Amino acid sequence: MYKIAQLLALAALLSFAAVVLPAEELLIVADEAPFTEMAAVAGHVKRATGLSSKIIAPDAMPGDLAAYKAVLVYIHRDMAESTEEPLIAYARNGGKLILLHHSISSFKRKSTDWFPFLGVQLPAGERDEGGYKFYAPVSYEIVNLAAGHYITSHDVRYDEIVPYVSSRTQQKADLPGTKLSNTEVYVNHQLSGERTILLGVKYQSPDGKTFMQDIGGWLKQTGKGVTIYLMPGHSIEDVNNPVYRQIVINAVTYQRSDQTAAR
Repeated sequence: MYKIAQLLALAALLSFAAVVLPAEELLIVADEAPFTEMAAVAGHVKRATGLSSKIIAPDAMPGDLAAYKAVLVYIHRDMAESTEEPLIAYARNGGKLILLHHSISSFKRKSTDWFPFLGVQLPAGERDEGGYKFYAPVSYEIVNLAAGHYITSHDVRYDEIVPYVSSRTQQKADLPGTKLSNTEVYVNHQLSGERTILLGVKYQSPDGKTFMQDIGGWLKQTGKGVTIYLMPGHSIEDVNNPVYRQIVINAVTYQRSDQTAAR
């Protein structure tokens, strides 16, 4: 009888652990197998924080994401309603939603709620008249527009100083940054609503025009949660860049109290 009681108690304990201790603490939703870039992200985060990740395709995403400390999104193609609805609900109900690179792209124009939720538009039309465009393969620079903010500053060792003119304030400054190569850049994201701008983008097109736009990364309160967007991530070179790698790790570990970098 004693052994039976022990076995029942152990079974109950294991059942409880299975419910409250998820095998993965981060969820990465991606649609480009074999998930090379996101596997690298998961590895970087694991080594830096100890947090494990589960990488799944959008059609395998659970309807309730509340168990995860953060959800990272790397969806290139269309975003179905069955995908966007749980992601939006997660961010509004207290979750940390981290969007990388083409999670904001022209394919998402067909989504019902995605861009309105993010306060983003990708205008049609000519580039020099404000129309959204993307270019690859290219090199461009990102600069830190939030000096002292945890995401852009904690343990980040920028390797360049970049002359930059803010597209919001027209202020000129030499800012810490880094160069990304063999990658893809977006120009003319149109942002609306309150948010903290984190990163700027500096890109010189083949026709000699230089774009400096405050759209490379931002943080937005979304209901009870937070949504963070980081434009880089197109290539494995982006993900392995030491500066950007640390910025992504900081986004994963960011808390609302971390408005300034830990010293």
